[in-house]
Formats: sequence, C-alpha cells, structure tokens
Amino acid sequence: MVPRYKSKDTPVEGPSQYSYALEWKTLLAVAEKHGVSKHTVKMVRDLSKGEYQQLEQFDLSVVKRDRSDFLRRFHDLDFTIGAVLFDQDHQIVACANVCPTSLPTSHLFKLAPLYASSIEDAFTVIRPLIDEVKNIDPEARLLFHVLSDTVGAELLIPLFTSMDIPSKICGVTLYSKPFDNPIDKRRLFIAHNNSGHFDA
Repeated sequence: MVPRYKSKDTPVEGPSQYSYALEWKTLLAVAEKHGVSKHTVKMVRDLSKGEYQQLEQFDLSVVKRDRSDFLRRFHDLDFTIGAVLFDQDHQIVACANVCPTSLPTSHLFKLAPLYASSIEDAFTVIRPLIDEVKNIDPEARLLFHVLSDTVGAELLIPLFTSMDIPSKICGVTLYSKPFDNPIDKRRLFIAHNNSGHFDA
C-alpha cells in the first residue's frame, strides 16, 4: 500500500506508527517497575487555575502550537482522565491522558498523549491513570501508538520488545514534500493525534 501512495502525490516517507494494546495489569506492572520518579503527580481535575495554565504552557512547549481551546474542551469531557507531574520547583515535567475508545464491549482505553522528560517521569505520570481505568473497567486494555522518530520509539519499543510484548505497525506517514515536524520529539512518548502526528 505504501509504494502505491508514494508513487502518486505523497512520495516522501515520514515516521511509522507502532500500535500496542496491553491489559491494564501488564502496563501497571511495567509502570510500577519503571515509574520511580520522585516528582509529584496531580490529577488534571484537581489543578488550580494557575496550575492548569501551566499545563497549557507545558503543552505549548512540547507541541509548539497553542492548543488551549482544544485542551479545555478535551479535559471538560466527562470521560477524559488526565494527570500531570510536578518537579521539586512545582513545574510540570510530564502530562498524560486516557479516555475510552471504540465500543464499551471492546474494553479499550486510549492512552494519549504522553509527554515527559524521562522514562521514569513517563511511567510515573501514567500510574494513577491506569489505577482509574482498572476501577472503571476490570477488563480494560490500554491502546497507544508510538512514532518511530521519537523518544517513545527509542525507549518504549526496546523495553516492550525485551518483555516479549508485541507491537504491530499500523501506519506510515507520507508527505507531498519534506516536512520538519516542530514538535519536541525528545519529550514525545505518545502523540495526542496519533494518526496525524501533528497534535492538532
């Protein structure tokens, strides 16, 4: 399929997308082992006005776009669960969200985005999200996508491979011309807008 589309209007190949679907117990075990950051987790719903504004600025620093209106709508949804991680100076260094996806019978929850400065921070900030998901649905599986040219691919793919946790390639980005995505790939573990990679 990729060669077919590359031969037409989109000849430039960009990052590939790898899909994971893990039972909550599996992901929680990984998070408990690697989520050893000493930073403080706080749920988005519990943020003060000033802390929430800091979250918007943190998002802007990663994505390089002002998504404050979108983020407000996203976090206002009843089913969106979010968490942030504060360092010792009370500055946000990681954030993550989870929400149900597909039919309830699929027991799928989409983990996205996950922005963090380290793998320890990444797994620390998702631990309370996994706890909430398991309480909502004891059969829950968490679905997420990792892009090939990000810190997520550099750190998560080898980690899951070493644990015999399979992934499948589920997409390849094609462009009409070279595109230098401005997003901070050193903090992008899991993109928000997975299929577009632009976090629009």
